[in-house]
Amino acid sequence: MKHLYIFLLLLNPLVILSQTIVSTSPENKKAIVEESTGIHCSYCPEGHSILNNSSAQNPGQVLVVKYHEGGYAWDCDPNGGHDFQNQFAIDLGAQANASGQPVASINRTVFGANGTTAISRGAWAQEINNILQQPAYVNVGVEASINDNILNVKVEAYYTDDSPVNTNRLIVALTQDGTVGPQGGSQYNPDYIVSSAPNPNYQHGEYDYLHMDRLVYMLTDINGEPLNNTSSGTFVERCFSYTIPSIYNDVPVDLEQLKVTAYISETNNDIINGAQANALLNEENVCEVNQYEIFLSEIINPSGVVPVDEDETNEVSVVLTNLSNELIPANGVTVWYEINNEYVSELVPNSINPGSSITYTFSQNVDLSNLEGTFVVMAGIESEYDTYIDNNSIEIEAEIYSYCSPSLDCSYGDGFQNFTFADINNDSDCEGYGDFTNISTDIVQGESYQMSFTTGYGSQTFRVWIDYNDDLYYSLDELIVDNPILANGQGPGTYTGSVDVIIPEDALLGSHLIRIKSAYQEYVPDDPCAITNYGETEDYRVNIVESLSLLEIDNSKIKIYPNPTEGIFNISLTGEELSYEIHNFIGQKIKFGVLNSGDNNLNISNQSNGVYFIKFYNNQGKSTNYKLIKK
Repeated sequence: MKHLYIFLLLLNPLVILSQTIVSTSPENKKAIVEESTGIHCSYCPEGHSILNNSSAQNPGQVLVVKYHEGGYAWDCDPNGGHDFQNQFAIDLGAQANASGQPVASINRTVFGANGTTAISRGAWAQEINNILQQPAYVNVGVEASINDNILNVKVEAYYTDDSPVNTNRLIVALTQDGTVGPQGGSQYNPDYIVSSAPNPNYQHGEYDYLHMDRLVYMLTDINGEPLNNTSSGTFVERCFSYTIPSIYNDVPVDLEQLKVTAYISETNNDIINGAQANALLNEENVCEVNQYEIFLSEIINPSGVVPVDEDETNEVSVVLTNLSNELIPANGVTVWYEINNEYVSELVPNSINPGSSITYTFSQNVDLSNLEGTFVVMAGIESEYDTYIDNNSIEIEAEIYSYCSPSLDCSYGDGFQNFTFADINNDSDCEGYGDFTNISTDIVQGESYQMSFTTGYGSQTFRVWIDYNDDLYYSLDELIVDNPILANGQGPGTYTGSVDVIIPEDALLGSHLIRIKSAYQEYVPDDPCAITNYGETEDYRVNIVESLSLLEIDNSKIKIYPNPTEGIFNISLTGEELSYEIHNFIGQKIKFGVLNSGDNNLNISNQSNGVYFIKFYNNQGKSTNYKLIKK
């Protein structure tokens, strides 16, 4: 079987000897800096100077990728030629929660709530130094060549130790140096100023400035492609080919100024190591791109927390991805799984289009009724239409679910003295875990409600879930309140806070459990069963009912476009003016007002990227809700 062949490759010294560009000796991490920057950012040149200093102090150890996005990224040259933005930059900024420029992710280390990795320039140097002192369990090497506008990239990796996770991600970025253009605040990095006076062609009289490390393209997406074999001694080799255009947006490409940065992360965050190389012009290809490449990219079921019915078996499904430019024909792939010593293999009857993925569900389910706690799920593929075998199998851990009732320490007043939501208004003492599932309220699809909490101690955070799918587990996609802080920095006392909650228009009808959970001086964890030092857990019920159309505004009279957008939404109303409120994901009201009949603009450019909810209502009490996406 193919997974046996992988094991033999790991032990074969000829594989290790074939390496040419990656070290097999343990190394410390390199600092991978992804900087959100912009032309109209007065302090961005100061950020560039900070990175230059760190690079000079640590030669070859600080790898920089600068991406232009956000409100300060636009070109101020009336003649054009300096539009440095691209979709990769927008996606990187959204993922990092980059708020304002300059900010940067250092090895995508998470520093804040909700996965924030972007930090301000004052912390960069210290964090870079911290990263450089940490050992890496994988080394990375890269080389690149260009012939006739074809970029050829070879990436090698060698694992000197086991990764703590089964799947890592390989990310490959293409940057360009030496682009001259306008830059606000250039006096903070005079080394990059290349004119003796302001350029009169620029709208604000900026100097000519040297833009370095500028992201122009990514050969993978921003979170890379999976590496599924991450154990000590594993050697990985990848080859990429890419046709370089003559221009990106309106910016000419200089083939002599291109370089490639390759880096490996544990998940979407936590970059472990990387390497960088100039793309050499008119050199022979550094590797040969293979015709076919298919791999198993995800185990969908069973995964995570798995509910088990003693009278039923569980479905097994996986995702297969074709990375090549060729069709993988029907019956060209054998897929297998192994769970609880049961091995099943089946032939995939579907073809897989180039660059596409399919979900395959096994015809034979698995019986999990005799398992308890954590168990291992293995799945993989075998195919003649395949090149790299190190990413053909995945092993994950899943957990048999049993309903949890986490009791927390509320003896100092932490937790809930009152919880109010719709018709629920419940005073309670310190229960640790409070089972109030006998208390319920009706709530309406698409409606907005105020939810309030009263606590006896400050610095409390809160999360609230509705178990929409009734699987007795509170998952992240069922969150309706996400860690607002009440009475930050306060001690004993009585504190009440409230948030606005919008029930999705497509929420499943009927009775569902709702869990509220608090914590002291820390965010409530993703795991609804987790025990924190202080806090409380309470469970209630809600009954979701259908919205009455008589109370709804006719949606045909409202048009919102574009959606998603970078922050400015056009809203066209027919027949009457409407009041509106916009709420963020955690229920905070961020904007309100009145829109006239006809064409209107709503601007939320100053808000973070993400999902928002807008509620329209008229003076007859009718209302409707829409989702806004700022990217």
